[in-house]
Amino acid sequence: MHDVGPEFLDEDLHMTLGKAWVVLLTAVLSLPTWAARQAVTDDGMRVWLKDDGTREVLDTAAGEDPDDRRARLELLRVDGLSNGCRLGLRLTNGLKEPIRSLVLRFTAYKPCRVAYTSVTRGYFNIKSTDSQYQTVLFAGVTCEEITEVEVTAADKCRVGTDAGYWYGSDRCIGGVDVVPSDKIRIYK
Repeated sequence: MHDVGPEFLDEDLHMTLGKAWVVLLTAVLSLPTWAARQAVTDDGMRVWLKDDGTREVLDTAAGEDPDDRRARLELLRVDGLSNGCRLGLRLTNGLKEPIRSLVLRFTAYKPCRVAYTSVTRGYFNIKSTDSQYQTVLFAGVTCEEITEVEVTAADKCRVGTDAGYWYGSDRCIGGVDVVPSDKIRIYK
């Protein structure tokens, strides 16, 4: 039988506490790395940020149906020009899949719902939760003369990683919500 003296107990206790500190320190130092991998978008969507620069949607905003996600088009700027009107628009991809190609048509109306001119703009390669800014210039009509802007879609759009097409403008524009604006009436 070995006689265990106080010196031996102190050495065992010292080694056990040392190991505990190493484990605790490792855990604490790894927390910021793990916490930085998740983010919450302005819309309340939680996303996982991957090392390769891509992201994965973890869930949606509270109360939102995950199968009812949409892209969101928002009018940010209206710049009056001497013989034209320039709009600044941001499309935010709230879909689970990337938007590969989406061409939108913007029609400016004068009073009495007279369609004055139409301009198309393409939005390309927008990852889920990312956004893209485009400007639309209506030449020959001032911002004050425009009563409303209608947003429609071209014939085809491409959404998803498999690069499949959605045919028909109704299906393409159906996945886009146009945010109402107090600057100019804009709708789809």
